[in-house]
Amino acid sequence: MTLEKIQLRVLIRYCWKRRLSTRDAAKEICDAECEGTVHYTTVSRWYKRFDSGDLNLEDQPRSGRPSTLDNADLQAALEDEPSSSSRELASILGVSSNQTVLNHLYRMDFVHKKPRQGPYELTEAQAKHRVEVCRQLLENPLDDRFWKRIVTSDEKGVYLINHNRQKQWVPRGQNRFGKKVMICAW
Repeated sequence: MTLEKIQLRVLIRYCWKRRLSTRDAAKEICDAECEGTVHYTTVSRWYKRFDSGDLNLEDQPRSGRPSTLDNADLQAALEDEPSSSSRELASILGVSSNQTVLNHLYRMDFVHKKPRQGPYELTEAQAKHRVEVCRQLLENPLDDRFWKRIVTSDEKGVYLINHNRQKQWVPRGQNRFGKKVMICAW
């Protein structure tokens, strides 16, 4: 179980009041909670803040423009055009950075998937060439028993309908590319 930010900061302030060093405080907190709960540089940063007289445990306001991206708007934009890039989505939604869009998409557990290419249609020349190769193999002067011992097979999973072959943003574990079937040839 991980600690909430405020709970961790209360522990750091308690160690600060006890006048522990930053390394000792980090070690004591990690021993009490679990290994890797806090690093001594984090403890040092909070010690400096407490030493300056600021005992507030809340985050200070950060510089820069706050993110104004609404997940519902992002979801609606993806439903309209799931193959949009993060840059296109940023311009549509009026966000200054495509990284903000990417961060929101990853928090919403979306992945950028490209559907697999389905089988393609053979041209007439390709089909004739394959038939000719098969005839040549059958006319091979090898012993008949040799051909009877060979078994070949191939499997391929393909989508029944796959008109859109562009990458799309889809929720993790969801398939938007239609029904997939297994084709086996012996």
